[in-house]
Amino acid sequence: FNQRQILRFISSYKIDVLLHGLNYFFPAPEKDLYKDKSCINIFDFNDLPVEEIKTRADKFLYSFAAKESRKADYITACSCSLRDYVKANFSKDAVYVPNGADFSVFRSVSPSEVRAIRKKHSSEGKFVIGYIGNLGEWVDIELLIKSFLIFKQKFKPASLWIVGGGLYLDKIKKRFSQEDIVFTRAVPSEEIASYFCALDIGVNPSRKSIFQDKAFHIKLVEYAAARKIAISTPLEELGYSKFPHVLLREPLPEVWAEAFMHAKELVWDEEWDKLSRMYDWERIAEGFFGLIEG
Repeated sequence: FNQRQILRFISSYKIDVLLHGLNYFFPAPEKDLYKDKSCINIFDFNDLPVEEIKTRADKFLYSFAAKESRKADYITACSCSLRDYVKANFSKDAVYVPNGADFSVFRSVSPSEVRAIRKKHSSEGKFVIGYIGNLGEWVDIELLIKSFLIFKQKFKPASLWIVGGGLYLDKIKKRFSQEDIVFTRAVPSEEIASYFCALDIGVNPSRKSIFQDKAFHIKLVEYAAARKIAISTPLEELGYSKFPHVLLREPLPEVWAEAFMHAKELVWDEEWDKLSRMYDWERIAEGFFGLIEG
């Protein structure tokens, strides 16, 4: 049914590019069914299909990814790890199209906006460590908070911001709520860049898993857009990206607390602004259009 609907839509509206991916489950028509054979079929790997094939659902997801990869004119992958996964599992070459950020928005945040946000969360004059993102089960909040409390024993004027919502937020807040740990819940999208800029350092406390290892963690680019040093667990994909502003540390509270102390003394290197040329959405879009145009 889905395939017929897509074929009808392509024919009716004279679509020349079909971009679909793992999360949509709309199978692309076979090429010989198209009236206009010039329609380009791009299949996107924005995540890993499955970690292991254990259930019928796993088998379905993997089979779907395999079939769509076979039919695609081009395959895109948002991480180098996923690009390698496609080659190893489906014997197809994927084009690396990373996540990015609108650097101009981050760079246009004013000092007054930063001051206002810090004042709102009673963090004026404090060293602010922050996590910004969804609070899923893949986020090791316990590691982050334990690390912060060790750090705060050595450096009193500090605050930890946990910016974002999620199913586990109320449970986490009830367990860890105390002075200088700020839970903002989700904030308006137009304020996100200001929150990034209001931090002193950012964090990416992801739990190690195959999914997390192969994912592209967009917040690390957003920390760069805000010119912030960041701490992260040593995920596989970060071995490819080699972000100069990211300190990779094993997920141990004492190790992360020491990393906070180290990061506090670091300053942004202007050479790192080259990231803006690699991960700015405008440049990424230009590369993607280049793929479509051939």
